[in-house]
Amino acid sequence: LAYAEAQSLARSLVAGYQRGEYDRVEIIYNEFKNVAQSRIVVEQFLPVPAEAVKEENEDEKKRRRTTDYIYEPSAKQILTALIPRYLDFQIWRILLESYAAELGARMAAMENATENANDLIQVLQLQYNKARQAAITKELLEVVSGAEALTQAD
Repeated sequence: LAYAEAQSLARSLVAGYQRGEYDRVEIIYNEFKNVAQSRIVVEQFLPVPAEAVKEENEDEKKRRRTTDYIYEPSAKQILTALIPRYLDFQIWRILLESYAAELGARMAAMENATENANDLIQVLQLQYNKARQAAITKELLEVVSGAEALTQAD
């Protein structure tokens, strides 16, 4: 994974959206929960969800803001500069989540394969030991029978 690839993908999606090729862009990916578990997530990428860029109405602004800030450059310019970065990081986060989920699935698969191989080794070792024991017992019976036959012949 490379961040430059995430940027390129985000820019390509934004350009297609701006040209009108897409009405909406949703991304489906695996979200990493833990090594044994991941979940499939569908997320709206474009247009940018309202939760990401929520504008407050005047009442909310008055209630929440006790200090009035002066933005330099303007709030609109800051937002215009931040949204492309936000989109780049969203794609980057999604790629990393999917990669982590893939590695978790690989770890779980390898652990299961190792356990299955160990179980198979135990079963085969037991079969081998039984066959070996049967061969030894057969040889002992043949030796004892031969010795018994010699003592009876005398």
